[in-house]
Amino acid sequence: MARPLRIAYVPLDDRPVNLDAVLQLGRLAGAEVAVPPAELLGSFTRPGDTAALQGWVANLPAEVQQLIVSLDMLCYGGLLASRKAPAAGEEPGQPQSGLELLRELKKARPRLTITALSVLLRSSISVVRERDFEDWTRIQEVATRPDATPQTIEPMLLSAGVEREIASAYGRARQRNLSIHRAAVELVEKGTLDYLLLCQEDAAPEGVHRHEQAELAERIAESELGGRVSVQPGADEGGMLLLARVALRHHGLGLAVQPRFGPGGPGAVPIYEDATLYDSLRAKLSVLGGRSGFGVHLYVHVLEEASDDLFLLQREGAPFEGFSAGLQRMGADWAVADASVANGADPQFVGQLLEQVAPLGLSSFSAWNTASNTLGGLLAHLAAREVGRNVLSPKDAAREHLVWLLTRFADDYLYQSLVRGRLARAAAERGWSVFELDAGASSELDALLSTELTREFQAFFERHSRRGGVAGFRATAARARFSLPWPRLFEVRARIAVDVA
Repeated sequence: MARPLRIAYVPLDDRPVNLDAVLQLGRLAGAEVAVPPAELLGSFTRPGDTAALQGWVANLPAEVQQLIVSLDMLCYGGLLASRKAPAAGEEPGQPQSGLELLRELKKARPRLTITALSVLLRSSISVVRERDFEDWTRIQEVATRPDATPQTIEPMLLSAGVEREIASAYGRARQRNLSIHRAAVELVEKGTLDYLLLCQEDAAPEGVHRHEQAELAERIAESELGGRVSVQPGADEGGMLLLARVALRHHGLGLAVQPRFGPGGPGAVPIYEDATLYDSLRAKLSVLGGRSGFGVHLYVHVLEEASDDLFLLQREGAPFEGFSAGLQRMGADWAVADASVANGADPQFVGQLLEQVAPLGLSSFSAWNTASNTLGGLLAHLAAREVGRNVLSPKDAAREHLVWLLTRFADDYLYQSLVRGRLARAAAERGWSVFELDAGASSELDALLSTELTREFQAFFERHSRRGGVAGFRATAARARFSLPWPRLFEVRARIAVDVA
C-alpha cells in the first residue's frame, strides 16, 4: 500500500470552488490536505496576509510531501488582489518575495514537491461595486480588440473614455503580473517548481492577453518545458486539477475519457474563453497526465448558438432552445459537463437530463462558471474518484462521490439556474446591488437563500436518491446548509453530508 499522501495547499482565495471543493476532492482521493488558517486568506476585497502566508509555508510540517500553491495568493493576497495595481509604496520586487520563499524552501527541503498555479490577468477589471460595471464594459471592449497590445493598451483605454487613473492602474497590474509569470517559468527551469499551471482567466479569442501568452509560450518552448508548464483557459478549477494531478501521480494511476459533444461541437469557443472546447479539454487532461480515448464516457453539452452568461440574464428558464439527441443515448455511468452557458446550468437541458438519467448514478456532473471551470472541475473529480476507488473502502468512496455530485447539482443547477434569479429579483425590489451587499442585505438574502435552496435541495434528494447510486451504495439521507460566502450573489457555499447504505 502506498504511503498516505500529505499535501499543503495555499488556495487562490477562500471561495468554495477554490477551498471547499479542493478539500472535498482530497477526501475522495484519501489525501490529508492542510490549508492555512482562514484569517490569513482574506475574503472578498480584503486581501490575504502575504507575509503571514509565507511564514506558514516556510514552516510546513516535515511530513508534508507536496505543496500546491497559488502564486496569486502567495504574492498578492488572492485573485481579486492580483487584478489591482501595485499598492502605493509597494516596492517593485515585493511580490517576488513569495517566489524567493519557494526557492529557499526547495533548497532546504529538496524532497518536497512544489506545484504552482498562476492566473494570467483577465481582459477586464473586477466588478465589486455597481459603478464598476461601466468601467468593466469599456475595458473589456478595448482589451479584446486585435490591435490591443501591452504597449498600446493604456492609450487605447484613454481614447475610449476610461479615466486615466483606472487605465494606468490596469496597465501596471498587467506588467507586474507578467513579471511574476516570467519568474515562475524560470522557477520550473531551475527545478524549484515541479509543475506550473498558467491559467488564462476570463478573456476572448483576441486581445492584449494573447501577446502575454505568446511571450510566455516562447519562453516555455525555448526552455523545453512543455511537459512541465501549461498555459490554458480557466482559473478557479486550477487548485482542483493540481490536487488531482498530485494524487494520480502519487498512486501511479491514470485517467482516460471518451468525449462526445453536443450540437455546437468540439470547435465551439465559449464565452469568456480564447480556445475551443476541445483544446481546453485536451489541455486539462494534459495536467492530469490523462488522454482522450477509451475511458469514461463524457458528454459535453454545447449548443450551436453562441453561449451567454446566466448571471447577467438573471432569470429562470432556458436561455436557448435546443436539445441534443445524444442525451437519449446516455447511460447513468456517463459524466456530464454542461458548457452551454456561463455561470450555471442550462435549465432545459438539465431538466431533460433528470427525466432520463438517475443523476446520482452519474460518474460526474459539472456546470459552473466558465466552460473551462466546468471541464476542469469535472476531470479533477473523475481523477480523484479513480484514486479513491483504489485507496478508500467502497462505502467511503461512494459517500465522498455522492457528496460531490449533490454539491454540484445544488450549486450549479439548483442555485445558479433556479434560486439565484429569485434572490436577484428580491434584491432589485429592495434597491440592493447584487455586486455589493451590505450586512443587512446579506443577512436577509442569506435567510431567503437558506429557505429557497433547502426546499429545492430536499425535493431534488427525495426525488432522485432512490433512482441511482454507486458501487452498490445509495444515499439514504442528506443534510445541507447553504450560505453566501461573499457579500454578493455570484456563488453559494453548500455544506452537504450524506449517509449511504
